[in-house]
Amino acid sequence: MKSLRLLSLLLVVILVASPLAVFAQGGDDEMEAFVSEDEKVTFMYPAGWFTSEDPSTPFPAVIVANSETARDKLMSDEDSYPESGEVGLFVMLLPSAFLTLAGVEVTEDMDAGDIAEALAVALLAPDEGEEAPEFGEPDVLELDDDMGSVGYLTLADSEADGVFSAYEIENDVLAIAYIATAAGDLSGDEGSDLAEELTAILLDVVVTISYDGTGDELLMQLMGGGPAEDESGDTSSAPALDGEALVMERCSVCHTTDRIFSAVKTADEWTVTVDRMIGNGATLNEAEREAVIAYLSEM
Repeated sequence: MKSLRLLSLLLVVILVASPLAVFAQGGDDEMEAFVSEDEKVTFMYPAGWFTSEDPSTPFPAVIVANSETARDKLMSDEDSYPESGEVGLFVMLLPSAFLTLAGVEVTEDMDAGDIAEALAVALLAPDEGEEAPEFGEPDVLELDDDMGSVGYLTLADSEADGVFSAYEIENDVLAIAYIATAAGDLSGDEGSDLAEELTAILLDVVVTISYDGTGDELLMQLMGGGPAEDESGDTSSAPALDGEALVMERCSVCHTTDRIFSAVKTADEWTVTVDRMIGNGATLNEAEREAVIAYLSEM
């Protein structure tokens, strides 16, 4: 089964070609504001670029591109890619608890760069037979006024080169941003200069990201809601819960379902496993928990 890891999907969405036209719209220092439809997400981006919110994700996600054509391609459901000179940037917000869900263990001796690297490695772990991305050394941008720090690093695979960043903003919200170029563009001396340009653009955007909400709200969006209710609010007459559907929806956020379906456990063992996942952040109410355990026990 193809991995459902989040960034593996994002890499496909935001592949870009030659970034030579990165400043084609607007001046180097010109920025304008993005405000989401619900007015909860704001950030600054290069003036003259084009933005669209991505409705395919269960959390705030925005695509930014340096041309309307490139933006439309990136928003398309088809496997189409930007042409030379088109540049793309992807911004998304996740609950900080997603670090645990992604298997990233944060220790006291880790700085923001280490966390960004660990998160990128966890999210971009290749499926069997695929080549793992190459990661550069992580770096840290220290911010003023107790705003924390941004961790970032370059990465490259057979399809794209880019710069990945992670920044924990207010209310336990994690801002992740990724800007990418065609494969090989960040290699060599010229590639080094280009990497610096792209990193500067990325960080200029990341440090302005703001979210008028909480990490708990994002976690609920990411993991899904509770059982259906009738108009009176009574759940007793709600349709029987589909354990398989719940497993596919809630348990594939941070790992593939292959590991689930290949396991052989008793009902008691599945109960321990499901409760551990709930402790790690999986959102299941009591009825959903029982439906999942029943389905897994009968596989």
